Amino acid sequence: LAWRATRSPPGAFLAVLALALSFEFHYHARWMTSDTINAQFVALAALGACAWLARGGRALFAATAVTAGLAMGSKYPGGLALLPLGLAILYRAWDAEPGLGERLRRSMNLGLAALAITLATFLATTPGAVLDGDQFWKHIEQELRHYSERGHMAYTIEPGEPHLSRMLGYLAFSGLSFQPAVAVS
Repeated sequence: LAWRATRSPPGAFLAVLALALSFEFHYHARWMTSDTINAQFVALAALGACAWLARGGRALFAATAVTAGLAMGSKYPGGLALLPLGLAILYRAWDAEPGLGERLRRSMNLGLAALAITLATFLATTPGAVLDGDQFWKHIEQELRHYSERGHMAYTIEPGEPHLSRMLGYLAFSGLSFQPAVAVS
């Protein structure tokens, strides 16, 4: 993905090193959470959107939408992985088709197809959403409450600006290494 974005061998190598040596990524990979799996699906969906934008093709389009569905199935906010494909759809349709009506029609058709493939993949890999819908929605509501209330398990920081400033400080001084001097450099 970094190579496609920059066409720079040092930039692509640096991106690989940032992930390979990321304290934060590997710290979460030790636990039984879906965060690292989700991160991989989101990156793959972004790469697929870039490749589809460059080359086109139905199989690549479908594979990218499937990957977004897998991202959403691994962690629900992962459904945002569909955004790069949506942007690629808008860019391609806007750039290629003459006439506003045709551009809008093509964009809507591709967007609906991507959404349908993503949702079908999500439902196929997360059958509890359909088979036990009441429990599924109960858990969704529980997570929404969990993240909107003060505190996250043993952590007690106020939502909003205090949380944002702590997160930014963490990413700047601890995110890439437990040694602040290494993380900042």
